[in-house]
This record gives sequence, structure tokens and C-alpha cells, in this order.
Amino acid sequence: MTQADQRTTENPQQMTRVGFPFGVIRSPSTEISLRAGETFTLSVTVANEGNQSVILDLSIEDTGEENLGKWCLSPHTSLAIGINQSHEVIFKFTIPLDAVPQIYSYTLKLDSPRHYQDQLPVFYPGTLQVLAPIEQTKDLDYPSFTIDPLTDSKNPLEVRGGELIPFEITIYNRSHQVDRFYLNCSDLPEDWFKVIYPEIVTQGGIITSSSGLELNPEQSGQIQFQLTLPTTLKAGRISPTLRVYSANYGEDLVLLDLIHLKVPELHQLEIQLITQVGTVVEQRGWYQIQLHNRGNTTRQLQLDIIDTEGDHLCQYFLERSFIEIHPLEQILVNLYIDPPPAWQRPFTGRAFNFTSKIRDLQGFFLPISELPGVLLWKARPLWHLYLLILAILLLLGGLIGLTWWLLTKKPPQPEVISFTPQNTLYNAIDNQAIRLNWQISQPKQLAQLQLKGVSPEGKVISQPISYDFSQGIPASLQEFCTLGQTLLCINVPTDAFQAGDYQFQLILITQEESLQALPPVTTSIISILPIPKPSLLEFTATSSTYQKGVQGGIKLNWKVENFRFVKQLQLSVRSINSQKPLKTLIPSFVFQPQEANPIPPFLQPYCQAINKQLVCYDVPTPINQVGKFVFQLTLDPLYNPPHSSVSVQTLPIEVKAKPIPIEIVRFEIDGNPAPPIYRVNLAEKSFVSLLWQVKGSKTLQVDLLPVPGTVQPSGGLVYRLSAEPKTETIILTAIDAQGQKQSRSVMIETYLPPSPSQTNQGGTGIPGQPGQKEDSTTSAPKAGETSKGSSNTNTDAQSAQTTDQTTEKEKELLEPPPPPMTTEPQFR
Repeated sequence: MTQADQRTTENPQQMTRVGFPFGVIRSPSTEISLRAGETFTLSVTVANEGNQSVILDLSIEDTGEENLGKWCLSPHTSLAIGINQSHEVIFKFTIPLDAVPQIYSYTLKLDSPRHYQDQLPVFYPGTLQVLAPIEQTKDLDYPSFTIDPLTDSKNPLEVRGGELIPFEITIYNRSHQVDRFYLNCSDLPEDWFKVIYPEIVTQGGIITSSSGLELNPEQSGQIQFQLTLPTTLKAGRISPTLRVYSANYGEDLVLLDLIHLKVPELHQLEIQLITQVGTVVEQRGWYQIQLHNRGNTTRQLQLDIIDTEGDHLCQYFLERSFIEIHPLEQILVNLYIDPPPAWQRPFTGRAFNFTSKIRDLQGFFLPISELPGVLLWKARPLWHLYLLILAILLLLGGLIGLTWWLLTKKPPQPEVISFTPQNTLYNAIDNQAIRLNWQISQPKQLAQLQLKGVSPEGKVISQPISYDFSQGIPASLQEFCTLGQTLLCINVPTDAFQAGDYQFQLILITQEESLQALPPVTTSIISILPIPKPSLLEFTATSSTYQKGVQGGIKLNWKVENFRFVKQLQLSVRSINSQKPLKTLIPSFVFQPQEANPIPPFLQPYCQAINKQLVCYDVPTPINQVGKFVFQLTLDPLYNPPHSSVSVQTLPIEVKAKPIPIEIVRFEIDGNPAPPIYRVNLAEKSFVSLLWQVKGSKTLQVDLLPVPGTVQPSGGLVYRLSAEPKTETIILTAIDAQGQKQSRSVMIETYLPPSPSQTNQGGTGIPGQPGQKEDSTTSAPKAGETSKGSSNTNTDAQSAQTTDQTTEKEKELLEPPPPPMTTEPQFR
């Protein structure tokens, strides 16, 4: 439930509003008391006081956590109610045996799915008290009241705005206690009604007014209720609710009843025609139709303007013709009148009569149905009359002069009425000559006609033609010309069909004795477009280098402008070392201009037509052998002449052989494959022997560094070692022209054996000192060999090896790098 719905539920006095189209009466309207297991019925009567039939939905809804809605056998129902009809709905409740004794709240919801969406839904709250199982005494003698005069939905009380309507409310106190009663009507504004309670007499005999009605048990009394409706109230039905409050029962007692009132329709409409601009010269007239609705109903009017003069010289413009005017509303409708043109204004002036006709679309009474009006058109000033007399005199003089000129004029001369080309744009490819049209007046005075074609600069470029009209139309023009009041010639051919810009001159020669030639008449520029010239915009290979054996051979790209005017493309190739074309199976590409797709079938997978260009990519060729080649593309035009063949060549394209992979087959030191590290005892050897063998292409280059540098792919040498212990690296590198590269390296470590004095000091694990005897060539024994030092244990050998490695690393960090080799290697 929305906040608006909650507010409606919290204030049940506001549920019946002024102009609300429904009357709702619940029975019982007070709190219901019963015990668990009992049943009761809630009767709801709904009256339709609106102006249309409606479909309503009535439902019982819970307001909190109570399940009162589940106790109802049918909590939802729908009904259709016609105008001024009522309908009763019964809701049956069964209280379960386990119901908790307390007060339950419920809400009666009134809604419509399609009608009165701005006023519905409406919620009516109610309560139900479940009594304890033990019977409790309770006073059921509730008070009641009646309204005089009595009204209902079928017989409402007819009232008028501003009229005082008295009602007498009689209240019956059926209880056994003294009670005070109050009357209120929350549906109406407080200034619309007045509640008058009976006057009381005090003990001193003074009569005073009271604020309520006090009644003894089994006693009745009256409260006066005076209702004064405003004069601005619209016609229709009003059903305000009167509620009587009891001081003893408080809010627990709800005593309600409706007053059914009907405001009759009052039709009072004031109509007036106001003249704002009624006298005009050239400006428009301006009137206003004033409508003032002093009744209480909405009026719908139709306005029309009738020209009573009958000549319809004026134009009437009504601002709007349909008017809807609400009660007490005032509307001004503008009416504009345009007088006839100024040249029709008479010297005596004129009055234009018209009538504004008003028609009520609802058939209500109209005090005035027609409003007559008049528009005054001012008379012309006197100086206009003088101008008219002067104009007549000038007209007479002109007629006299014209008569004299007709009597003395010369015979008319022929004149070119029109001289135009059939088309201003031609194409040389169509091989059509320029054709001309002309029309000449007074052809009987024509003796000769000359036609000459010139360039825009004035140079004669078409052979002049002369036609003799002394005997009528010449034979060469009989097919194209007709003779009547004028000489009309259509589609006359000329000898101009070559590309260029032309202008033709038509010269007339009259039949006078001197055969005088009239000034020539020239056409606009006529252009014959040349045949589009095909051209080669681009011709390249997809790459400047290829490898032998690649699929598709050398592939080409080219672009051709105006390819639809190409007869064929010829592709040729030659070696860069020979000027003669190679004998290859490269076909000529012949185009088919008459076909929808003129591209040769061979080129269709590789070419695409974009506007006027033929763009070809990756066109294969049979060239796949090693060498350098130049391709030439020759374009033969479809129209030769005027165009000639053109040729374009590519840059040199090289086809290279497949690279041979480099392989280092052999790289040995002292007859064994070179290890990463090779140790040599300088006391036993002063050189090592190297052998190598490398396979690759003819462009293979082998380098042995640091010396001697470039060597043969296969060979050997003796490499002398430095006399001082040091570390040397020998690198074998192979590289070819394709950029392939392979390398192998070996690090040679040289050392000296320990001296006898160092041997007596004990084993330190350093080469050349006692405690260890190393091999002369390697730092580790080969497979199958044993240690030669019987005096050293395995632990001493491991300790000496670790110390030796540490000393070598310290020497590398502390000593400067060894000097370059000074001895020359010896080759074998």
C-alpha cells in the first residue's frame, strides 16, 4: 500500500469527497464483536452517482500481521454498475476456533481497472473484535440518528448555489447513561455548513449556546445542520457524509449517513462582439468575440463567419472555431478580416457586412445565436482621381502614336527565336556528330542561312554550310525542318564528330536588295569528350628477392586506369644479363569489353575492379630459376588510334638458391672432440693440435679466433701455448651469405706442476705443491683411470681440487688479462 493509500486509510472521514462518483454504505458500519467459531456477514452497498457506467473491484485486505482476509470465504469480487444504479455485495467471514481474542483491523478496498483512475482506489477501514470464550457483558444499546429531510441516491435533494438548505438531525440515546453527541461533516469545507446545537438554560435562567447535544437515557434530541453551497459549484451530484460522535463511546462508535444532493444545471452565457479595428485602408480588420459563461456547466460552442454581402471579396480568419468554456470562464476569440486588394478600393468607400454565427454543440439554450458586424473600407483621396484622368490621356496619346508607327514601319525582319544543340555533351566513342535545333520567325523574309562551327577561341573548326531559302526549304533540310508561322528545324546534323569544344554560329541573310546579313547567333559550348585513355598506374613485384622453388614463382602487382578500354595486357620477362626476353609460357591477357565482367578468366582470382581501376595482387608467373629478372607489362588500348600502346618495367628481381644449412662436422683438440674446458700441464706440453671440418654452401666463410682468422672449411693446425699459466679461448665460427651462422669454442687452461720445496710443506691442494699429482692434460681423470698419488686419500684429493679452483678464480680477478699470442701457429 502506498503512502497516499495509507493517508486515505488513516482518515476515513475524507473518503467521500465533493464530486466523488460513488456512495458506499457498509452494514454494520461499527465495530463487530463475536466469538471464535461464529460467522458474520459484511454488507457493502455501492451507488454509482457518476456520469458513466463502471466496473468496480471490491476486496478485503489485511492492514497488519492479522490474517483476517483469510477468514473471508470470497475476499475479492467485481461488479458492473450503470448510471444512477446501486449494487450490494456480501462478504462472509468465519472465525476459526483457535482465533486469539483481540481486536482485528481490516480494509475494504474500492478500485476500478479502467475508470476514475485519478480518484481511485479508496480504502475504508474497519475493526473486528474476537471475544474471550467466557461470555462477557457488554452494552449493545448503541445510539442512532435520522436525517430530515430524507434523501437517497434515487431521490436526491435539489439545491442551488447560494441557497440555505436546513437539515434536522434527530439522535436517540438508547443507552442507560447520560451521553453528549456531536455532529460533523468532514467531506465539505467548514465554510459550507453550520452546525447549531440546542440552547440550554442554566440554573440562573440564562439561555446559552452549547457545543454538543446532551441526552439522558432513552431520550432523543435534534441538531440543526445548515448547508450553504457556493454559487460557483458545478452542476452534478454531491453526497457528503454526516457523522455523529458519542462522548461515551468515542472513536469506537461510528455513526454515518449520507446526504444526497443534486445541483441543477444553469445555462447562462453572455456573448458580445467587440470592434478593435473596424475602419481600414490596406491593413486588416480586427474584431473580438467575447464569451462569458456565468452558468455552472461546461459549454461547447461552434463559431462560423458568414459573408452577408455575397460577393466574398473579403477574407475572414477566425482564431479558432471550436470553443469549450468552463463555468465562470471568459474567452476572447480574435477575428481578422482582410479587405480586397488596394487597386479595387472605390472612390466612394464601402461597407462589408458579416455575421458571426454561434451554435451550441450540446443543444443548450443560447441567448444570442448571431452577432452582426460591419467593416468600413475608406474612400480613395481625390488625387487618385486626378491620376486616373492623367492615365487616360496618356493612353490616348499612346494609341495615336502606335497607329502612326504601324502605318510607317518597315516589313519585319526574320529573327532567331532559339538556337540550341540537341545535346551539350557527346562522347567520341559513340562516333556521333553534333546536331542542332533552331527556330526562326518571319521565315518568308529569309533569303539564306549560314551555319559555321568555331572553337571557343574563335577558330573555325567545322566546315561552314550555307542553305538557300529563296525557293523554300532546301532539299538537304526537308527531313528536319517544317515551315509555318516560324521555321522550326530539329536534329540537324553537322560534320563535327571529333573530340573537342565547339560553338556554332547561325547567320541570317534577309531578302532585301542588299542581302543584309543579321548579327550571328551563337550556341553555348558543346563538348565531345575524347575516348578515355587506359594507363598503367603501378607495376611492381610483391618482393625484390625470392628463393628458388617457391610456389607460384615471382608474383606481380599492378594497377590499370580505365581498364574497360584495354584490349589486352602482354607480360614479358628478361634476364638482367640479357636484353632478349626469356622464352617462358607467360600468356597475353585479352579483355572482353562486351562482357559484363571484361577481366580475363586467368586474372579474376587476383584482380578486382574498383571504380575505373583494375587492381591486381599476387599474380603468379612461371619464373622460378636462379637469377635476376626484369618484367615488362605492355598495355594495348582498345581504340588505336587515337591511343597507342604503353609499357612499364619492374625493378630487378632476384631469385636466390635455397640456403644449405651449416654443419660443424668435426672440431677436435689433440685428437679428441673439443670439450668446453681443456687443461694442459706446461711442464709436459707447449702446444695443442686442432682439427676441424665444416659443411655448407659455396659462400661459406670459416674463422678461427683469436688466430689465425679466416681458414679453410676443413683443416688443422698446431697451436702453441704461452709459457705462463693462463686461460685461452679458441672459437670456430662459420657464416654464409644467407646470414646462417654456427660456432664452437673450447677454453684452454694451462698450469705448472708444484716444485719439490712446496711438496715438503704438505699438501695444500694447489697445483705445483705437495699433496697432489695432477694429470698433464686434463683436470679430471678419464673413465677407467685411478688416482696415481698413493699417499693422498680421497678426502685430500677433494680438498686439493677445491683449493685449486679457488686459487685459479682469485688469480683471474687479481692478475691482468694475458698478453696476445706471440708465436705463429703451425699448420699441418
